[in-house]
Amino acid sequence: MGRGDKSDVVIPDPEVSRQQVQLSFEGERCLLADLSGKGTVAMGKKHSECELPDGGDIALGQWRAVFRASAGSAGETATELGRVVHRGQRRRQ
Repeated sequence: MGRGDKSDVVIPDPEVSRQQVQLSFEGERCLLADLSGKGTVAMGKKHSECELPDGGDIALGQWRAVFRASAGSAGETATELGRVVHRGQRRRQ
């Protein structure tokens, strides 16, 4: 993940390095490796390498990515990182 157009996941934020972070898998473990040389904030702390648990978040400039070990199903609740405001549709007259 990074700002560069060669990243698999492009984050359009000037605070993100062209190559910010790499996620790799060893069995069922997800490993985070910082590629920026400045550290990547994951789960509220700056890391050069760490294991990313299910639900762990990665700060990418003004964006946040949440790692999920498996795809959600219709019965699961959505991931929520902050306050959500739902607004109803206005009726046109």
